Amino acid sequence: MPRTTKPRQTTKRGHRAAKHPPASEPVRRQPASASPEPRGSEEPEARPVPDAEDESDAADLPGELTLNDDDLRIIGAKGEVHVATRSKDVDLSQVDGDSHVEDRDGNIRIELEGANGVEANNSKGDVEITLPPNSSATVNGHTHNGEVVTDFALAVSGDEDKTVSGRIGSGAARIVLSADNGDLHIKKGSAVPPAAPAAPAAPAAPNARHLKSPKALPAQPVTQ
Repeated sequence: MPRTTKPRQTTKRGHRAAKHPPASEPVRRQPASASPEPRGSEEPEARPVPDAEDESDAADLPGELTLNDDDLRIIGAKGEVHVATRSKDVDLSQVDGDSHVEDRDGNIRIELEGANGVEANNSKGDVEITLPPNSSATVNGHTHNGEVVTDFALAVSGDEDKTVSGRIGSGAARIVLSADNGDLHIKKGSAVPPAAPAAPAAPAAPNARHLKSPKALPAQPVTQ
């Protein structure tokens, strides 16, 4: 049989159709990561998270701040102090500024310097505040299932629910105290002690020699 051949494909001009390689897909660039992944299987070290139950803020604290499982203590704060905690005793001393304290299952103790305002609320525990003897404040307090003890001439009334109110001095600062299943203590601090007198001069030793001043020589006559 005669051999048949397939006709070659040509373009309109009679040339062979060029075989073009298939178009390559566009290369997708991966965005650079913000931070390189750590090498190996080591995980980044976890940082300790502060206890959300304890919050304290002081405008200026040249003194000390102590915080542990049982106590929160601030000494020598200047300016406003804000404390919110529970199951801890709060002790603020030598505070020269307004104080705001929230506590539960603990005791609150505040010692003020000067005529500063106080708001102290204890859901379960005592509230004790010490004021300077020359304080100027308006006091309003309430306690449920507790007692009221005050060193100032304030009015106390009630039986199971007791209230205390009154004015100390001109009543400049505002003091609001509240205790549930706890007592209220309003104490008068001691006056600032006077400065110590200067120490007297030490006496001379008993066997010390006393030097006599030399006698003045008589005036010599002047000859001309």
